[in-house]
Amino acid sequence: MGAIVCRKGHEITRFPQHFEGPTKFCPNCGSPAVTACETCGAAIPPGDVIYDWTPPTYCGQCGSPWPWTAASLASASELIDMLDGLTDEERQALKGTLGDLVVDTPGTEVAAMKFSLLARKASQEGGRALRTIVTSVATEAAKRLILGPWKHGYNVDRSLNGYSYGLDALEQEPTWPDS
Repeated sequence: MGAIVCRKGHEITRFPQHFEGPTKFCPNCGSPAVTACETCGAAIPPGDVIYDWTPPTYCGQCGSPWPWTAASLASASELIDMLDGLTDEERQALKGTLGDLVVDTPGTEVAAMKFSLLARKASQEGGRALRTIVTSVATEAAKRLILGPWKHGYNVDRSLNGYSYGLDALEQEPTWPDS
């Protein structure tokens, strides 16, 4: 038996044989639980890593997107249509990046850079919302390029013992703790 994930991508459990909680609906959002691919019936792989597991974006047996991937891509596409500050051609180009952001392909880096440039042209609120939706299903490489190394992974905090480091430190006046 594989992992159990809700239709919106929240992990319910990766180890159902050792889980005693409810598994029919998500305790976070109430969405129905998914245990297998709706196209081919393959179980959701639980992964090898104990920590920092992310539900897969596509089924490894048939290649169909998992429901959370399809929903995120549909939401991103709908939001792109509503963004201010972009021409119709730029909206189409932005939609064209989505497929290469959720799987590592030779075009992922180009797609991530194009996505970042076009998302910045959009309104601040719309661009931020779009980045949030897309990075929820993007590959690690695409996330690093879209968010930058200081806003992704282990450097989320960007301060240590009162000292800022990274890009935030460059944007601020230096401050030193009182001696």
